[in-house]
Order: sequence, then structure tokens, then C-alpha cells
Amino acid sequence: MVIGRRQTGTIRKTMIIGLPCPQSSRIVWSIDAEILDANRTQEEKAELLARAAIASVTLETYATGMDGIQYLADNIHAGVVTALTEPYAQAVLEKAGNAHDFYQARKIIAQRMGIAL
Repeated sequence: MVIGRRQTGTIRKTMIIGLPCPQSSRIVWSIDAEILDANRTQEEKAELLARAAIASVTLETYATGMDGIQYLADNIHAGVVTALTEPYAQAVLEKAGNAHDFYQARKIIAQRMGIAL
């Protein structure tokens, strides 16, 4: 899974598990060293990924479907599943007020971020 933080400037591709980041996004995706820390549990890593996915929701990323929550949903729909997928997905849904699905989670998070829907 690819997740990261918003940055400005040139678009850069990062590949993890052979999955390129969306090239059309103005978001630069990178790996946070905390997520790769071998001393962290799967749940801790999932929590970090969920926080990063939620933090990636901006007016631009929400409108274009290029935020981390949509990216997670798209990967699951495409059958891309890792050991972190389930705890990561659950953490996102919980952080969105126990949303029923990613569509609802994105909407709730966008509203919290002050994005007019």
C-alpha cells in the first residue's frame, strides 16, 4: 500500500509492493519510516496508515478521488490485499465515526475538514 503526506512541488513516484502512485496527483506520496519500523505491531502500523489516509483528504484530493481513503478503497476493490489491509481499513472506518463503508468515511472526513460537499 502506498500512503504518505502532502507536499508541494514536483510530483514524485514511490513504489511499494510494485504499486505506483497515481501520477496525475499533485500529492507526493512517500513512506513514513514509522510505518516501516519492524518493532511496531500490525495494529500500530494500521493506525499510522489510517491517520495518514485521513490527513490526505483535502479539497483537491477529495474532488479528484486521489486521497488515501479512496486509494485504499480502490486497492481493495482491485483485489490488492496485504496483511495490513483489514486493520488499516477498520481503523479508517472507526476514525470516521464507525462509517459503514469508505464512501461514507470519505464524506464524513471531508466534512470534518471543512470541505463543502
